[in-house]
Amino acid sequence: MDERDRLASREYIAAHGRRRPAHAVRNDAALRDAAITLIADVGWDEFSLSKAAGATGIAKSSVQKRYNGKAGLAADAWERDLFPTLTRALDRALTAGLPPAPPAPQRAEASTGGPSPRGGAQEFVDAMTAFARPAPDIRAAGELVLASLVDPALAQPILEPTRQWLHDHITTIPDPDPVRAAQGTAILTWALGLVVFSTRPWTATMDLTPALTRAHWALAHPTEPAALPDAIAGHLYDSPFHTDDPRIDLTLENALAAFGTVGYQRTRLIDIATKTGVSEGFILIRFTTKLGLMRAIIDAAYTEGYQAFIGYQERINNEYGPGIAEATAWRQYLNPNISDRQTLGMETDRLSLFNPHMRDITFPQDLAILDQQLATTPDTDRNTATGHIHLDFAIGHGLPITGLLLPHAWTLPFNTITEPYLQQSD
Repeated sequence: MDERDRLASREYIAAHGRRRPAHAVRNDAALRDAAITLIADVGWDEFSLSKAAGATGIAKSSVQKRYNGKAGLAADAWERDLFPTLTRALDRALTAGLPPAPPAPQRAEASTGGPSPRGGAQEFVDAMTAFARPAPDIRAAGELVLASLVDPALAQPILEPTRQWLHDHITTIPDPDPVRAAQGTAILTWALGLVVFSTRPWTATMDLTPALTRAHWALAHPTEPAALPDAIAGHLYDSPFHTDDPRIDLTLENALAAFGTVGYQRTRLIDIATKTGVSEGFILIRFTTKLGLMRAIIDAAYTEGYQAFIGYQERINNEYGPGIAEATAWRQYLNPNISDRQTLGMETDRLSLFNPHMRDITFPQDLAILDQQLATTPDTDRNTATGHIHLDFAIGHGLPITGLLLPHAWTLPFNTITEPYLQQSD
């Protein structure tokens, strides 16, 4: 019995004058296990107390009496099982990828090279593979962290302790060693991106080891922090919608704002219609469903956003070099001023983990980008090249999530990682 169980037992005895029956304790454990399995399989939106009851054979009324809604059961599973599992996995990756924290007088040395990471490359590869091919508990933990960013019922039990742990173990903004904070943020971003991209169809055959080994080398050989150019990525702020009907453009803009504020599940078409000044029927005739409306937003973002991103990086690359261009892009995608785009990207990835209709939207687009990039490296083993591209995808999809979890991280000197990382690819 751990300390939480002992405390719960004392509270129960104080309230009831007797120990809690052993079968009730076993039922609680069974419900937590069922919740983890279900959330990993169907996601937070489709999870319910009824499904947990059905999976355990415990009466639905008994489950409802135990927990105040599905958030209560999720919070119990989070505190007792998922949060310790997730933080252990992150700590393992940080331990393998970061050098030991030096005493305060040596901080300057750490920012200009310093000691090597505590773990070897293989330890880092193993630690990050736990996110690339996540077990159900890591998958469920990741899903609850993402859901907590848009579901107020999960904010206090899940989002707040997660943010505090990340602040204490990764960035500690303001940090006297910003290079170390940037390195920790990069590891977190890779981990989050690998989880949300873990169901892509090419993951079974890709070889991720060379890419992760390159990432480990970059962490061990940080460059000097450099001032990044003040280049705004306009495509992250401008509307991507350019139809011939201003009402449709405004509908899409208001839908993007809604999805990027309260998430997909809590967005209501009637609210978008009211804000736009059209009827709900106007939206349904043109987009059929809420998912159809989100698809139109994603299609526009992929079509214009990807090409705009390439052009943005090329402009900076031509003047400052690829490492600075990449670091500048990281900063843009972490910027708290684009929280609506960050949430939309996070929600797209979260739904793609579980919703087959969303996979039908996003997977073909991702495969097209993968094939386009593979065509530029015809002499490289396909599985190895796919692993490198996959890790690049992970950064791109992890950055919006990191930006939502650590809104101050965008100020860090990410060129200390991107420059050595890209040097290794030359």
